[in-house]
Order: sequence, then structure tokens, then C-alpha cells
Amino acid sequence: MIEKVKAGTHPARRWAWCGTAALLAASVLSAGGACVLAALGSAARARCSPKPLLISNSLAVLFSLGAIAVWLTEYFLRLQHNVMSDEDLANTWSSDDTADLGLSFW
Repeated sequence: MIEKVKAGTHPARRWAWCGTAALLAASVLSAGGACVLAALGSAARARCSPKPLLISNSLAVLFSLGAIAVWLTEYFLRLQHNVMSDEDLANTWSSDDTADLGLSFW
């Protein structure tokens, strides 16, 4: 499957996989940064500004929403249609109108 994604012949195009993974990684890193900022802020004796923590959490939310948007775009453009492998298509199998968002093909 990795070879097909790299070649661009897999139904889920490379940009959707890479974009979703990159946005989710950025979201996790931003949330991790927020955790560190929250721990440092609670350990500090002097009152800290909440701006860095709010910015980091906001970035985590934006990156997560971006990942959802990229994946939904790919779903509605390509994944809800016939996404069978080349071998299955040669056997005249079809998955048209069997996709539900969040569910596998049955």
C-alpha cells in the first residue's frame, strides 16, 4: 500500500495522508508545549501571563481542526466513491455508495 501512496495511484492521495499526519503531529506538539507551559506556570512563584498557554492551546485546536478539514475534504472528494484495489476492480467488484463517514466498507 505504501508503494501505491508514494506512486500517487492509491485512492487516498499522498497529500491527504501527509497533510493529516503533519497537522496531527503539530497539534500534539502544540498540546505538549501547553502541558510544559502549564507545569512551569503552576510551579512558578510569581504570577505568569496566560498568553503563551492560550496561544499554544489555540494552535493545538487550529491544527486539529485543520487535520479534520483535510481528511473530510479527501473523504468527500475521493474516499466515498469506489476505492477498491486494482485487483478487486479487475474482478468487477465495487464499493460505490457503501461508504459512511467513520465506518468501514462492509
